[in-house]
Amino acid sequence: MDEEIILILPGEHANSNGIAIGVGTTTMAAYLCDLATMEAVETVSMMNPQCKYGEDVMSRISYHVTNEDNLQKINADLIEAINDSLIARACESTHPPKEKDKSKD
Repeated sequence: MDEEIILILPGEHANSNGIAIGVGTTTMAAYLCDLATMEAVETVSMMNPQCKYGEDVMSRISYHVTNEDNLQKINADLIEAINDSLIARACESTHPPKEKDKSKD
């Protein structure tokens, strides 16, 4: 059915979330989903950081072939944006960090 199973956890898990990432030429989006209901709990987006290497895919390919290290740069920017921006923002909006107990300071 054109679906892929990534992970199976033993036992019952009432609250499980998953994240879907869409990477477009100019914009990236993340959809945090409740895996029990398959509903999107949060959606966040940002500019694709690869835009600095060219506005279109062909420009980015040209940038890549000019130096063998450029593919690593393009890839690292994408991974950093996914991990540090999209996933972090989606999770923080639904699970804000707990405030420190100021009475202990």
